[in-house]
Amino acid sequence: MLPSGYAVLDALPLSANGKLAADRLPPVEFAGVHVEPSTDRERALAAVWAEILGRPAAALSANDSFFSVGGNSLAAMKLVRLLQRDLGIELRLRDLYQNDTIIKLAQHVGAAEVAADREEGEL
Repeated sequence: MLPSGYAVLDALPLSANGKLAADRLPPVEFAGVHVEPSTDRERALAAVWAEILGRPAAALSANDSFFSVGGNSLAAMKLVRLLQRDLGIELRLRDLYQNDTIIKLAQHVGAAEVAADREEGEL
């Protein structure tokens, strides 16, 4: 696991007991590029992500990692369930961990659909 951002401080804010006062740390500004979802599938995935994360879909970049924008293992399980229920996307939890951005997940789902179509044609 690597940090997604760094901040340089002159000194760490400390409590009266000399412990780190995390609530007084300044917010870290990230200089990442915001990428809008560009396909219908990416927009549909972004809408489900937004619902799970409790954030507006417009605030999510298509290249943000699900886990760096607030997702955790419980949210990941909910996401897999909602994608199945709302979009009919069969996904394993492992697939989300390996394809943790909207762009990667959309590509993975597209490739899985092509493979399934190819298998149906062979039967």
